[in-house]
Amino acid sequence: NQPLLIGRGDAKMAQATQSHVLAGTQLTSVACAQRRVPCPAPGKARAVHVRCSHEQAPVDQHGRRRMLLTSVAAPLLSALPLSGSQDRAMAAGVFVGDADNPEDLGGGWLRFYGLATSSSSYGGYGGNENTSREDKYKYNFEVPETWTAQTIGKIEKATQGVDARWVSPGDRDILVQVLTLPGYSQLNSDREQIIENLAVADYELQDKLYYLNDLKVKEVTDETGQVYFVYDIDTQLGRVLASVTTYLGRLYACFVNSPPGKFGENESQLRRINDSFRVMKKVVSQEEERIMMQYYR
Repeated sequence: NQPLLIGRGDAKMAQATQSHVLAGTQLTSVACAQRRVPCPAPGKARAVHVRCSHEQAPVDQHGRRRMLLTSVAAPLLSALPLSGSQDRAMAAGVFVGDADNPEDLGGGWLRFYGLATSSSSYGGYGGNENTSREDKYKYNFEVPETWTAQTIGKIEKATQGVDARWVSPGDRDILVQVLTLPGYSQLNSDREQIIENLAVADYELQDKLYYLNDLKVKEVTDETGQVYFVYDIDTQLGRVLASVTTYLGRLYACFVNSPPGKFGENESQLRRINDSFRVMKKVVSQEEERIMMQYYR
């Protein structure tokens, strides 16, 4: 098999996800029954990746310290008047001082800016403080103002690369989430394989690909020259829109999910979310860019 992306992130993803491959109709049926999804027709059995964990999750000592600090800081923060945007920013793990994140676009829409932090700086509390929005944030996308940001757990961030997730108030299965993974210099030309390999860390996406109806992909170049692979994935288990790109040694993938029967009534809204996804270009010298690309080659 050809690698998904050129870089060293494949090994990291493989180490982060433990999977066993079950092949054959009988084992496929068992896996499907456990997940309560329809089994393939006879003669169409496909390999099923089942994520298995044999170790207990380690105690999050950093989480305990955060809880203690939060209990001390809560009375002080509660005394401050917060806008609706600030409330949403706190829910997404962004500093309260970032009053313009998410940015109010008017017309019932917001623009959320993501930090693309590592699990070691969980919640955006690591790294340097930059006054420039372009320096501080790594990507952005538009989202309806009625949607709610979910807090991403440290383990989910470390094993799957999930950096942000927003969900619809009417149906929590309608959502947008962004994955970011370091160690990738460029995308492979095999566009379908990119999605298949990203599904290694997401069993729900694996299930949808097994019951694929249609997959469309196109290449989009934005006003800065950044190239994105934009996907429209129609399956028996729901619809997935995706936008994938790499920038300065990091992979960025935006996924917009809708359950069966719900995509049509929300199509314009969901397509706007996916089409709005952009990485934030930095002012980087040619020498700095050369060093980064050489490191991740």
